[in-house]
Amino acid sequence: MTVAFHPTTDLHPLLSASQLAYPSLLNIARVDFPTFCALVLRDEEKGNQIVLQDFQLEWCDVIERQRQVVLWTHPDAGKTSILSIGYPLWILGNDPRKRIAILSATQNAAKKVIRTIQGLITNSHALWDIFPNLKRGSFWTDTAIEVKRPVGIKDPSVQAYSPEGGNIQGARLDGLIVDDVLNELNTRTRYQREKVEA
Repeated sequence: MTVAFHPTTDLHPLLSASQLAYPSLLNIARVDFPTFCALVLRDEEKGNQIVLQDFQLEWCDVIERQRQVVLWTHPDAGKTSILSIGYPLWILGNDPRKRIAILSATQNAAKKVIRTIQGLITNSHALWDIFPNLKRGSFWTDTAIEVKRPVGIKDPSVQAYSPEGGNIQGARLDGLIVDDVLNELNTRTRYQREKVEA
């Protein structure tokens, strides 16, 4: 498919100009992660569609090309929304057999990510339009969820971990997202830093 526009940059003008563009954008969003984010993710304050900035588009490009990525950026840059919420949803939409873990500094922080993913799977019309088969599975808790997928897969689709609780060893994972795992409390002393490393 040849597209004469950059999906994320020109998304809002196209949608406002004509709803005829929407079906084409859905097809693009299935294979283009930034377009998926622009259609599905919402601004937390106003609930509007997000507009990815150039640096966020660069993140999307890097995570699709590299097997391992370390991203250091300022707070409120959109890391969690794009990489810990959007990316697992896009991966699962394309392959519901995948298993992803989210590791955060505290279990509460990791649970917030899981809650947001749950909310989008159960309430996002844009997500349903892009991936109509991405639906809630039989296992659905505040620390782990399963989407509808072939039987016989033991580990959850997305699961939350933190250094303070839960053991990630032995989990069969296709991806690990480490999101703000360091904080003032767990890096204050050498003992606490070593505990996080372990």
